[in-house]
Amino acid sequence: MGLESCGHRSALTEAAFGYSTLVAPVRMVLVSDLQAKWEVSSVGEADSTPKILTPVLQLATAYPKGPAEREAKKPTAPVQQESPVIIEEAPEAQAPPRPKPAPAKELDLGAFRAFPLGVPETAVQELFEEYLQRVPQPLVQSTEGWAALSVLQGGSDGELPQRGPLALEWFWLARSAASEATASAASAAGLCVFRLQRTCGRMVGQLLHFSVVDMEFLEEAVQSVKTLMFARLPITSIRVTLWCCEQTEDGKPRVNLELEAALQKQFFKWFQFANQRGQRGKVLNRPRADPPMDPEMPLEVPSFELCLGQ
Repeated sequence: MGLESCGHRSALTEAAFGYSTLVAPVRMVLVSDLQAKWEVSSVGEADSTPKILTPVLQLATAYPKGPAEREAKKPTAPVQQESPVIIEEAPEAQAPPRPKPAPAKELDLGAFRAFPLGVPETAVQELFEEYLQRVPQPLVQSTEGWAALSVLQGGSDGELPQRGPLALEWFWLARSAASEATASAASAAGLCVFRLQRTCGRMVGQLLHFSVVDMEFLEEAVQSVKTLMFARLPITSIRVTLWCCEQTEDGKPRVNLELEAALQKQFFKWFQFANQRGQRGKVLNRPRADPPMDPEMPLEVPSFELCLGQ
């Protein structure tokens, strides 16, 4: 490029290959563009001294040549960014506490009211036997007595008592005008004992004992007990066993006709025969009907039983 044009080919060639002692120093110059230029260096004192072109290597730098461009390209101080403003969200409004459920209204059972026995289990047998002394014998013999109830209660033969939702439920029956204070073995108008029973994957209510002290209002008592069981238990039907306590003219056993008729008026129908402990009986079944004939089925609430031992 510049060797021929400058006219110093021989001197430069000799300097490059070491044939001459007149070798000019090589200088490194920083410029804006990376390129090779030739610069003449003076050697010697007189003007006649040959001048040799020395290659000058120029390297690009980060700074431009022009002052204006240099000022424009100078690094500036970092701009301080404002920290983002954090807006605190207002806490979500908490739902108000659930109101306390209203006290349950007393269930209208019709002509009778029902009151739990409310006594320790050890005192149930004494109250039961005291009450039976006021009950007509046909009713005493038609439903379960203490011998059968004590097994489910866990009071005999080492049987474990039924607990939880399958436990026996005892209720005094009193006339609608009576108060709870008057419901006792000496003053109650009737008694019913029932429980929840699982049968073939279905939940049914088993009416084990039912009696009144006066046969005159037997049908009204059946209606009240039916309503009570359907309101308290998540069942699809009620079953009651009537044991044969009478005989026909030809000597065949039969159930009490008056009690059977009172149940049939409340749509209890024959379900199957029973034979237990050498005694024959008849099982009647009453399916649940739609309201308002029967109460709505209550929800079945899951529960568990915890036993704390020593």
